[in-house]
Amino acid sequence: MTTRVVNTHEARIVPLNSVRPTRMPGAWAGRVEGSDDAVAPDDDVIALFDDSARTAP
Repeated sequence: MTTRVVNTHEARIVPLNSVRPTRMPGAWAGRVEGSDDAVAPDDDVIALFDDSARTAP
């Protein structure tokens, strides 16, 4: 395998490929489900934070 060392003076700024895929609204419809408790606080995690705050120096 050949290794090529690239120096910073060889770096070039090149244009970004501006071709974007066509977006289709609703393409993910029916594929993603959300949970009602996804943003609810977790009592166990809150208890761990409270315990660590009490025992912190």
